[in-house]
Amino acid sequence: MKRRLQHTTSKSIPFLVILILLLVWQLFSMSGLTPKFMLPSPVDVVRAFIVEFPLLMEHGKATLAEAFLGLVCGIVLAFLAAVLMDRFPLVYKGMYPVIVLTQTIPTIAIAPLLVLWMGYEMAPKIVLITPKDMEGFSYATWDMEVEKAILRYVMEKDGGAYEGLNMIPSTVTDVVTALNTDVDLVWIYYAWDGIAAETQGIETNYINLADVDEALDFYSPVIIANDDYLESNPREARAFLAAVKKGYEFAMENPKEAAAILCEAVPELDKEIVAESQRWLADKYQVDAESWGVIDGARWDGFYRWLYDNGAIDREIPEGVGYTNEYLR
Repeated sequence: MKRRLQHTTSKSIPFLVILILLLVWQLFSMSGLTPKFMLPSPVDVVRAFIVEFPLLMEHGKATLAEAFLGLVCGIVLAFLAAVLMDRFPLVYKGMYPVIVLTQTIPTIAIAPLLVLWMGYEMAPKIVLITPKDMEGFSYATWDMEVEKAILRYVMEKDGGAYEGLNMIPSTVTDVVTALNTDVDLVWIYYAWDGIAAETQGIETNYINLADVDEALDFYSPVIIANDDYLESNPREARAFLAAVKKGYEFAMENPKEAAAILCEAVPELDKEIVAESQRWLADKYQVDAESWGVIDGARWDGFYRWLYDNGAIDREIPEGVGYTNEYLR
């Protein structure tokens, strides 16, 4: 009986240790000491596995494809190296010390070097410089006509084939996390997502739409209001915009202090990203406008004309419609 109890106890100890480790992991994750995208809790992992199971299986295809491709490349290169080393003594003398050295470096040290050289996702492993180079990669799409029309335009203008872009439904809530899956391309708001990637050391290739065509230099984001409200409450509208303008002008002149105020009001935000984002945006809130908030009619109309000319919308929008500078005065 005593032997059976000892046998049962010895078998239960590993399970007990695993439970303790899971509990410590859960508590550490809940403490907020590390961002959730870096260390999600066990509960979050299980929940994501259940909720996102179809998406995980879809991503699994790309992961297996990359693993298989890496295995094939490794076998081919190893075979070629072995033949050359056996055939040519000089090659053997040059390569053998290098091979021995690589076998003595712990894997944990090699992995970060490979990440630095090749990037976290598939895209940086290939030189992606222009829209044409997006062919063959996976793009997380919202399946919006405007979005797809712009993608088609920038790719075809550069000589690429839009049909060669692998469109997958977007479930992206965190661009940094998404780029560590089989998602290669995402549409981002650079002032936040691009800065977030930079602060975490992730190399990306950013294509600015305005550099492709000045018509795509559209206003985003914008403050919108109901026409009826504006007509009925012009004083309130002007007062609101005056207050907003004052805040943005403060942020332009004092990006560091503006970031601190934002983080104090919304403490769950990443302070480093907020600070870098505000620093990057400081000279872009107004750019070449005569004053903050003033919309250039030619720039506004040019984008909506482009949408109609390229079939993104089926009804032409008259010039001067959809915006006003009246309440900034």
